[in-house]
Amino acid sequence: MSWVALERAVRIARQTGHPADIDDWSATMAAIHAEVMERGWSDHVNVFTQRYDADTLDAAALLIPVMEFLPADHPQVQATVDRIVERLAINGFVHRFIPAETPGHADLPLGEFEGAFLPSTFWLATTFARSGRADEAEAILRCMEQTSGDLGIFAEEIDARTGAFLGNSPLLFSHVEYVRAVMELANACPLDKPRTMIGMLEEQVKRMVGRMAPNSEG
Repeated sequence: MSWVALERAVRIARQTGHPADIDDWSATMAAIHAEVMERGWSDHVNVFTQRYDADTLDAAALLIPVMEFLPADHPQVQATVDRIVERLAINGFVHRFIPAETPGHADLPLGEFEGAFLPSTFWLATTFARSGRADEAEAILRCMEQTSGDLGIFAEEIDARTGAFLGNSPLLFSHVEYVRAVMELANACPLDKPRTMIGMLEEQVKRMVGRMAPNSEG
């Protein structure tokens, strides 16, 4: 994310005509990128790891393609994505990490320490959409929409075993990542498919507005 901050600053500086610091920022970006590629990747487990000098997996690594640190179809990104699906997803919902493998957290099985983190589930959908796996992205979104209830809202977490929302509800962060995933899927699909996806998003918004609006007798 340090790389992301600098990369976005460089973009803004170029667009606004303030290039004075671009060379220094770009050099620091390159150094950060090289360090992450060297120390953030584990050949042992074939993933980008939660932290340096460890083999721990964390779904936050999905931010690597989401934030364009590497393209979604990069081989190391794809290897990480497959491992996250294999080890951190339960019933399609993505957990952040395995508690027993993370310092300072309880020695409990996955799914019993905390719920699946909905933003990371949407990060997975975004990554699938960007890497040519549109059907898998759509399956995630359809599943998530079924959990949003009559109000059409998303919480912070979900119990992958029961479908119950956990944590802050509603959570703007979850909704933002949902919208990002829908837009990425629309961009990735044939011309007839984006209409379906945008319509899906519009329907979600209408449901929320309809539930919030007073009835005709109110």
